[in-house]
Amino acid sequence: MSGETIVSEDSKNGALTGVVIRDKHGLFQKGTAQGPGRTIYPRMSPEESIALRHSGFKAVQKLISMLEAQYPVVVGNGPHARTEMHPHNEIQFRASLALLERLYGKNPQPIEIVNSTDAEPIIDLSRLTTEELQAIRVLKDAQRRLIAEQETKK
Repeated sequence: MSGETIVSEDSKNGALTGVVIRDKHGLFQKGTAQGPGRTIYPRMSPEESIALRHSGFKAVQKLISMLEAQYPVVVGNGPHARTEMHPHNEIQFRASLALLERLYGKNPQPIEIVNSTDAEPIIDLSRLTTEELQAIRVLKDAQRRLIAEQETKK
């Protein structure tokens, strides 16, 4: 096998895409994509990384300023009309949510486990009594014996 990489430039964003050919040891070349059609992004220089961090700080400052976002509301009619500033709840909520996610990470999402026919059911063993746990052990042992008997008959 050769150790070359076939690379083409993506016309949309200028990133490199390509098919990677493994080296003579069967390993992917260092710094290349690990599959056909995956995008290869060049590494950032330290200057680019610093500039990106600086713009990240600006983004956080913008989110903080959005926590106090308000919009004008005209109250009254004619010469007695006045403008009052009201909090913009949706913008404030979204800004606070974005800040919290960046500080603490996103909330863990529940994972729905679909019980297939060959998968074992999920049981919270911490809530079972000693007798129930013993019954489960007996059933599991019987199940193992049945499976072993079936395999020996084959």
